[in-house]
Amino acid sequence: MIFKRNRPEQPATRELPEEDVPATPATGSITLAVRARDGLAGRRIAMVATATCDPPSDLTGHAVIVLDDKGTQVARATFASFAEDRNITDEFEVEAPARAGFVTWQAVLPDTNANGVLFPETRASFPVEVKAHPSHVTVWDVPPIVSIGETFKVKVGVKCAAGCDLGGREVHIADGAGLVRGTSALLPQPWPRTAATYYCELVVRAPDDPGSYTWAAKAPPTEAGLPHLEGISAFGLHVVPPPECTVEVEAIDARTGTPVEGALVVLHPYRGFTGPNGVATIKVRRGEYSILVSKTKFDPMARTVDISGDFTTRVSLVEEGPEPDITDLYR
Repeated sequence: MIFKRNRPEQPATRELPEEDVPATPATGSITLAVRARDGLAGRRIAMVATATCDPPSDLTGHAVIVLDDKGTQVARATFASFAEDRNITDEFEVEAPARAGFVTWQAVLPDTNANGVLFPETRASFPVEVKAHPSHVTVWDVPPIVSIGETFKVKVGVKCAAGCDLGGREVHIADGAGLVRGTSALLPQPWPRTAATYYCELVVRAPDDPGSYTWAAKAPPTEAGLPHLEGISAFGLHVVPPPECTVEVEAIDARTGTPVEGALVVLHPYRGFTGPNGVATIKVRRGEYSILVSKTKFDPMARTVDISGDFTTRVSLVEEGPEPDITDLYR
């Protein structure tokens, strides 16, 4: 007897309606860019990131990540606006490397789904220029004249454009041929009433020949710590033969007869100022000079003298009169 096994009936295949088939997300592409301003080493650099989508999509609220040249995340910025098919972040800042030069950083926008469009991760490299700090040099207290071979003092101040502490940085005085005439180090504290002008006083020896010279105070470039560029400030130096005579000029107030302190006394090219006793002592060479004495609120006084030896003179300074009333000219 043969038994016949009936096969179970296969269920009929049901076609899904078209609207029930899961839709494959549309994919798009993004052009990513970062614009970085030039920045100083170790300081903040301003940047702005932009993204243009195809198809155009609003990425407001999505974030772009910035990686430095070692792959370390240094910033995260969110797209804040969407206009003319372009997404833009607000300006953000990143600390620059401590070395000067060009570096290549990278912007990364992770996988993004916007308005039903899938945008795969996008990366874009961009250059960052890091600059050494500019150094601004100032020279003051340069004597108006010095005698040949004489030692004299000048003050030199240096200020970093970023306000760095420059205490201990070396500065020097160089002559027109570049020969170093004096070297010192900036003091640890800034010049009074300045934010970051570090200074020192240098003792320098004058040339052995008379004449006019152009020398310079220099702050050489540095790489230690944050890099700084060289700073230079030129100044004039007038060198004369040794003096032969001593001239004393006493300035008094013509009205009160009291000494006038702080009056400028010039016997070109020599000059000096009167002290509390109203006397200026100036050493000069023999010759004919025009003595000019002046001070604010007084009429200047000039006289010509022939100096053949030590010489003393007194001058009376008259207070300036009131300004004339020009309306009188039209009456």
